[in-house]
Amino acid sequence: MGLKGEFPKGIEDCRELVNLDLSGNEFSGSIPSSIGNCSYLGVLKLDNNKLTGQISQQLSQLKNLRIFSVADNLLSGPVPEFVNINITRESYVNNSGLCGGPLEYCKKHRWEFEVSFRSGFVVGCVFTATLYTPFFMYYINLRVGLKMKNHNKMMSTTKMTTLLARRTNITNLVL
Repeated sequence: MGLKGEFPKGIEDCRELVNLDLSGNEFSGSIPSSIGNCSYLGVLKLDNNKLTGQISQQLSQLKNLRIFSVADNLLSGPVPEFVNINITRESYVNNSGLCGGPLEYCKKHRWEFEVSFRSGFVVGCVFTATLYTPFFMYYINLRVGLKMKNHNKMMSTTKMTTLLARRTNITNLVL
């Protein structure tokens, strides 16, 4: 059994750090993006922990990095796009939420699509209802209004709808 707890604070302050191997522990929390400031870092192994969240894109700035692994954690989101090193799938295995790079292409989450579809549908319905209500009322006024010309009275929308429903044998008409 290894070390437990949050990812160690202050490691990123060791700017001259060359090798960082914290694999095989039970560290939790996220990987600090400030590790990307450790410009001499050549080895970064954080596999077999309980790390969560996304891998910061700032890690891709580590120009001396030659070995990188975050396998067997609980990480999610897009992986950094490293320039000077070819990271393989094995460096990311058993993190079901990771995507991009050597892994599957990052797709938008389905719920984002559903939310945008639903909100678009609601806006469309409100717009359509707002647009067609005056035409519908004009039609009712025209049809029922002709019959009421002889009476010279103002008629409420409810009365017009009821009269129109009787005239066209509609039993249920909802506005």
